[in-house]
Order: sequence, then C-alpha cells, then structure tokens
Amino acid sequence: MGRDGDVQALRELVACEGAEILLKSEETSGLQSAYYFAAFSGHMPVLEYLWEESGVGPQLAQIVGDGGCTPLQTAACNGHLPVVEWLLADERRCPPEIARVVNIRKSTALHLAALNGREMIVRLLATRYPDLIPMVNDFGKTAAQWAGGHTPVGEIFDRLALSLPAETRAPRQLRKRAFEMAQGGDMEALRELVAMEGSQVLLKNEEMDADGSSAFYFAARSGHLSVLEYLWTESGVGPQLA
Repeated sequence: MGRDGDVQALRELVACEGAEILLKSEETSGLQSAYYFAAFSGHMPVLEYLWEESGVGPQLAQIVGDGGCTPLQTAACNGHLPVVEWLLADERRCPPEIARVVNIRKSTALHLAALNGREMIVRLLATRYPDLIPMVNDFGKTAAQWAGGHTPVGEIFDRLALSLPAETRAPRQLRKRAFEMAQGGDMEALRELVAMEGSQVLLKNEEMDADGSSAFYFAARSGHLSVLEYLWTESGVGPQLA
C-alpha cells in the first residue's frame, strides 16, 4: 500500500492492525518499511500520512533497510525531487546520520542521484551535505566520477568544487578540471582556478592520474602557447611542470 499510494487503504489497515505493521520486519528477509516504499514510488500523500498521522514517524525515519537502503537513497535514485526536498526540509524526517548512510556497495544517495543523471537532486544533496562529494564507493568512484556521461551533472560538481571548503573537495576532480582548461586554452579560467586552489592542481600525480600528465603537457599537446607561457612564467611551478 505504501508503494501503491493508497493512503485510505493504508489508514484503514493501520486502524485495524496497529502501526507496527508499517515498520520493517527483522524476521522477514528483504522487507523494507512503508516509508521506504512510499519514497521509492514518489507518493507524497503516503509519506505525509506516515509522518504526521501514523504515530510511528520518528521510528520510520530512523530505519535503514536491507543492503543499507534508505528512503532518501531510493528517492534520489528514482528522481523523485519533491520527496527528496520534503525529506531534507526537516531533519526529523531524514536525520543527518541517515542521509549519510551508504548502501551495500558503499554508495551514498549522492552517488545514486549522479549515476542516474538526477541533476536537481545532485545539486540539492551536494549543497546540503558537501561531505558526501569526496566519498568513494566500492568501485573506487566519487559521485562525480559515478556520473559518467551525464554532462550537466558533471558540470554541477565542477561548479560546486570551486565554492566548497577545501576539506570537502575532490583533488583529482580539480586537477582534471585544470587539465581540461589547459587543453582548451582557457587561460583566464585556469588562472582563476590556480588563484583559488593553488598551483598544485597543475601538477601531475602518478598515483591518482593514470597517465601522469600535467597541465603543461595538455597545453603543449593542443598548441596553446599563451597557456604554456602563463604556466612557465606565472604559475610558480614552471620547473616542476617542465
């Protein structure tokens, strides 16, 4: 009923059997809570009933289902923006520790939103919980890397990376952005990035970058002489780049 969105039938069932039937059964393998299934299907009236009228709203909000699944994760994965907004609007509905839960593959709600190209949800989650951005799942991927070919989602991470505290940024992502600027000949953008992040974003890192290339290499490969001159004369790391 939580999944089907039938609020009236759910209300009648709870009246007859008690609110405990809404909670996850520890004895039944694979069973999630009614709160989870309502979020999975995007049924806002059911979620509102469960929170406001069922009498077990706080217990439902604390439940982490099998495989580490949460209502926020499933709503983010399936693109239910109103549900995600509703959950995050009140920390009682989705406590911060639940928002940060990872599933069986160590993926966060942000990973799942990025993987499925949920642009607005990615923006919302990354802004609300920036500490999710550098988290790596079992596949060795951050949410930005998990976004794959979803270009608008990747651009969100690029923009956010420039406005977040240093401890929440993904260094590899910033270095990749610097390399793209060097390759594209965008010297002004590169200068701004270095001013904000420091010249280390220009350097190669053999441990993190598979080909061990630097911004100097990408500028030379694309023939951008003005970028090369900036890197050599102004960046402060010319000798290391060479």
